[in-house]
Amino acid sequence: MKYFVKILVVTISLFVSTIVSAEQKIVVLDLKYVLNNQFLSSNQKREFISMFQDIQQIHNNLCKLVRKYKWRKSKLANQHDFIMNPINENQYFVCTLLQYDKKYLFTKSDLTKIIENALINSPYIYAEPLPIRNPYNNSIFEKSHLYNIYFFMKHGGFILPNIFHQYFLHNFHLKIFRNNTENMIRELHIKTMTTGNNNRIVHDIQTMLDAYNTPCYDSNMKI
Repeated sequence: MKYFVKILVVTISLFVSTIVSAEQKIVVLDLKYVLNNQFLSSNQKREFISMFQDIQQIHNNLCKLVRKYKWRKSKLANQHDFIMNPINENQYFVCTLLQYDKKYLFTKSDLTKIIENALINSPYIYAEPLPIRNPYNNSIFEKSHLYNIYFFMKHGGFILPNIFHQYFLHNFHLKIFRNNTENMIRELHIKTMTTGNNNRIVHDIQTMLDAYNTPCYDSNMKI
């Protein structure tokens, strides 16, 4: 029995050594190899699972401790919103996000603009949503940031942008989101264009007409 316990301890050590951080996501190797091992009894598998759970709990507690430490030590990167109004992290409409050891403050309205500008991006009316970025450092928000933003809006009594809710339902997977909501993205983009700057609309129409008229040699065919 002791021999098998030693094997289990070594196996656990191997699993722990393979726990790596990839974009702040903890990845653990599959346990099927151990659980489906026909040379181990049910008791040995249960003992392995129990030991592994203890190690995983310790790991998670350490991660929480590190995050709390980083949160307390991190400095604010900004103290104003996009229109230069002073804000602080204690205000109910302000969302605080930690990225690269700095805390960034965003109002709900600023987050809505950032999200919608990225997700309804449609050059030439073709839906091509972009990753949501932090405008202060141009870095892409990670999935953990997006979840924090989503639940901040959902449980904060704010109006949740429908396009962002659809992104959430697709697990923040940009390609799957684009393929399944292409019509919605296109319609929102067109709506944004028609309710935006009239000068831009006129410029876009003129550009389209010029592109059509330039190769036309017959004046009767020109618009």
